[in-house]
Amino acid sequence: MPDYVLEDPLLSTVIDDRHLDEVTERMTGLTVAEWLPRRGYAPPVVGPDAGALQVAALMARTHSPLVAVIEREGDEVRLLGAITAACLMTHIVGAS
Repeated sequence: MPDYVLEDPLLSTVIDDRHLDEVTERMTGLTVAEWLPRRGYAPPVVGPDAGALQVAALMARTHSPLVAVIEREGDEVRLLGAITAACLMTHIVGAS
């Protein structure tokens, strides 16, 4: 499983580097529940072999800051973890 997969599905938001300071300031002191959308939704999913760019593209396409990592075995589906936009960004920036 990629090292940017979180076992605890904390949510974040996809941000542009130009707005990092502003977004960080606005989010400081807020709980995840306070900045999540009020509606519930099932997150998009990928398998454990998904690459960072594949996950980033899925987040952009679905406008979701969270991607669940699942493993299918027959009719069973097992949640392995989740990838947040913040964790993915840290992985990508740290890799460069």
